[in-house]
Amino acid sequence: MKKKLIAMAVAGAVAAPLAAQAGDVNVSGFGDVVYTAKNESADNTGGSTGTDNPTQNRFTANGEIDVSGTQGAVTGRIDVDLEIAGNGNVSANGESGRIEQAFASWAINDAVTVLGGVFNNPLGYEQEDVPNMDFVTHNAVWGIMDNQTSLVGNNVAGVAAAFGLGQVDLTAAILNNLRQDDTFADTAEKNSFAINANATPMENLNVEAGFVSQEDFNATKNPNSAGNIFDINANYNYMGFKVGGDYLAPSDVVDSAYTFWGGYDFGNGFGVKVRYDAVSWDTTVFGSSVDDTTATSLYVSYEPAENLSLALEYKNGDNNPATNPAATNVISGINDGDLTQVEIIVTM
Repeated sequence: MKKKLIAMAVAGAVAAPLAAQAGDVNVSGFGDVVYTAKNESADNTGGSTGTDNPTQNRFTANGEIDVSGTQGAVTGRIDVDLEIAGNGNVSANGESGRIEQAFASWAINDAVTVLGGVFNNPLGYEQEDVPNMDFVTHNAVWGIMDNQTSLVGNNVAGVAAAFGLGQVDLTAAILNNLRQDDTFADTAEKNSFAINANATPMENLNVEAGFVSQEDFNATKNPNSAGNIFDINANYNYMGFKVGGDYLAPSDVVDSAYTFWGGYDFGNGFGVKVRYDAVSWDTTVFGSSVDDTTATSLYVSYEPAENLSLALEYKNGDNNPATNPAATNVISGINDGDLTQVEIIVTM
């Protein structure tokens, strides 16, 4: 399964000498089935019976196949996302498969790795793939970053270098402009620049801070751009307890966003977690009457086997449609109302 860019690059740099004797190809992946028991945000009170809510009481399925190969100090990787909608057809965007990541990684030495291609956004705590997520749904910080990156699934395109500097791992990257939309004058032929630092100042505590530049918001030339983005996150694990937080501070559109979570592993495969998300909006863009968007999530999980996970999540979102435009829902990824989902994940 995938790791964050820093961890992946540093791990590749360390492992490269061991793989230098011969080529090595690995295939992995996962399958993910979600049953949506309740989804108030999809209610259509004006529709006829049976068509009011097209997502409620429905199963959806998606998966991923990851292929990587190493020859000497160079590793190539391609991750392909697969998706089938609840009606048995391909996903709503007309695709049954798409590239999530496609990159080459060169471990120059034990401390420096260079990576180029399309890869997961290095900013933020939460990872993209469901086996690596703490909840069924993504948090608000990830949702905002996903909205800002034009590639599906909070991914970026460019080149990056990861440096192992003792207790700190540093990543620097030159990327296509995050929104990568050449139909708008302010994004054509522009680039984003990112830097991210990860440290473990004490046992079981991980701290990360990152920054990515982006062309500023302009209502006509670059709509919905959050501009430059700063993120800081941390998580701590001790004796079955896990707590963490992620804070995002963009320069435009979003004033700030944060998520806090905590959970406990009871052992024997059982666990429980809670999470709170909040997004405050730039009133110069959305007006003074706009309300904060919030969400509270409760998550219960059971792992009967190492490669199988079962989970139930209840999420209550508050994105008041009376005061908030549709854009706040799209940007944050938080819908108004209750959402209850059951998830089955199998890894391979």
